[in-house]
Amino acid sequence: RQLAAPLGPPFVESDMYTFEHSVSLLEDLVESWNISGTACCLWHLNIGRLRSLVSQLERRRCDDGWTPPTQNGQCSSCLALCPAFADSSTCWLCALPTNQPASNQQPENFTRGA
Repeated sequence: RQLAAPLGPPFVESDMYTFEHSVSLLEDLVESWNISGTACCLWHLNIGRLRSLVSQLERRRCDDGWTPPTQNGQCSSCLALCPAFADSSTCWLCALPTNQPASNQQPENFTRGA
């Protein structure tokens, strides 16, 4: 079924810039593990473990009432939602100030797109 972004204005839907930061975070996480197992290389061993963890999350029961936590609003730069555990002045995902002027939001060569 098609689902809309759960939060309307003033929230903005996450885009590729948000997901680029998310990939970087996942890379940092995978690079922090010291595990053993069977794979073609250590990188793919760790990616396999990440896939296993995501699979665990996918097995959770559906919850039509679930929405992302937004206690601290949304980062004006990367559009990540800022949960309660995060400092409301600095984005937990991109580490930039959460309320930057529009002209300072992304790198100069970045074009925001879906």
